[in-house]
Order: sequence, then structure tokens, then C-alpha cells
Amino acid sequence: MRGIRTKDFLYIRNFKLENRPAIGDSSFNADKSINIDGGPTKDFLIEHADDPEVKVLFKLAFDRRPTQELYDLEKDPHQMNNVAGKPEYAEVQRALSKRLMIILADTNDPRVMGDGSTFDKPPYVNQRKTR
Repeated sequence: MRGIRTKDFLYIRNFKLENRPAIGDSSFNADKSINIDGGPTKDFLIEHADDPEVKVLFKLAFDRRPTQELYDLEKDPHQMNNVAGKPEYAEVQRALSKRLMIILADTNDPRVMGDGSTFDKPPYVNQRKTR
């Protein structure tokens, strides 16, 4: 993922989603195999996953990220409501996407230049040593 923030907006582009499994998958509906450490927050979200008020939070915590995220920081300072794809934000989304891609190309970011796998290999990915 790469992002750009202005005074008013946060735009995030999530790359190669097809190769990046989610932490879990909210379609499993409270499957305890969600691959994160246990704790009271995880337990609460799983136990209340069918509650309509909690379901939204469950999906935010465990579902796959969308390709693009856009948050209106004035209306949504906690960045809970992704407005990417909404017609009233189309111009802002287009402009920030273009600006971000120019910056990434200018800096030779591996997610944009080449195959994008640089950060999926050592030394960026921990390799467990066998004894």
C-alpha cells in the first residue's frame, strides 16, 4: 500500500491484492482461525460479529482492503468511511491517484516500477532459520 495525505484527504492505493491474503476473511463469519494474535478486542469482534453495529468493525478489522481508499478528513477524522468510488469524490480521487503515481514513479518505487515484489523478499521479509 502507498498513500498520500493532504490537509483534507487521505488517499491509499493497495497494490497486488490478489497476492496478499487477508488477515482473515469476514465471509467466514467469526471463524476463529483469523490469523492474528488473540486478545480482548479480537474476541469481542468475533463473539459479536453478527451484531449489525459490530459487523462493520469486524469487516474493517478482518476483510480484504479495497484497491483504493479515500477518506475525507474533515468529515471523517478517524478514517472509518471509505468514500472512494462515490461520485461526489471522483475528481479528488482522480487527482490524488494521479499525484501519488507521479511521486511513486519519480522515486522509482518498486510497487510501481518493475514487478513490485521487492518488499516480498529478503531482507524485507523475515526468513526463519532452521536449526
